[in-house]
Amino acid sequence: MSRKRPLIAVQNFSTLITDDEIAPIVAAAQKAVDDDFEPSWGATARLEQIATGGSAPPKAWWIGFFDNSDVANALGYHDVTDEDMPLGKAFVETVQHYGASLSVDFTHELFEMLADPYIMLDVQIDNRGTRYAHEVCDAVEDDSYGYLVDDILISDFVTPEWFAPRFDGPYDFRNHTTQALQLLPGGYIGYWTPGRGWQQKFAKEADVFTTDLAEQPTRTWPRLGSRRQRRGRDLKRSDPQAHKPAG
Repeated sequence: MSRKRPLIAVQNFSTLITDDEIAPIVAAAQKAVDDDFEPSWGATARLEQIATGGSAPPKAWWIGFFDNSDVANALGYHDVTDEDMPLGKAFVETVQHYGASLSVDFTHELFEMLADPYIMLDVQIDNRGTRYAHEVCDAVEDDSYGYLVDDILISDFVTPEWFAPRFDGPYDFRNHTTQALQLLPGGYIGYWTPGRGWQQKFAKEADVFTTDLAEQPTRTWPRLGSRRQRRGRDLKRSDPQAHKPAG
């Protein structure tokens, strides 16, 4: 999965967080990408924080901090612009409302952008044609599975082995999962089956996991407050300036 090292511009469109508060998140995220994520996935990036009011360099990917979610119930998400450029959004007030970690939210979207920047990858996991979305943080989404880099909480992420039931682990970076395809409490995954299209699978509260999808709880839409990907739903692509404060 090795690819060129993209530039990701980090921009602050939020009225609730300052550039100085964002800076340590960006610095810790860069260390996590270099030291942890790239060795696992072969995908990397250079993060550059843009001062409030500044402009991202041409052709840069970017992640923005905003106040309120522009997608119902989403703490953050990654998407593609109409110009086919990867982007991510983290919603400060929405994260605060649900008592979640902003740095986990940010790195969750960052890692998933790097793993599948154009939201087009999936993995066939059985001979019935079931395919899992190539989302690398959803299964271990809860903040409690994160880890510290320079006192900044970073999202856990699954490894390539998580998508491969016949391979040995580790299945996630922090070794919280014990087998492939395992959804930890608070986790979920998008999956596709012939004739039914894309759906969402959620972990059972007791974490009694089975690879039989028929035995897993299913919801068409994500739980309240969860991050949400737009895979396969024919929704309008994100406006990079949506919810940007005026002035």
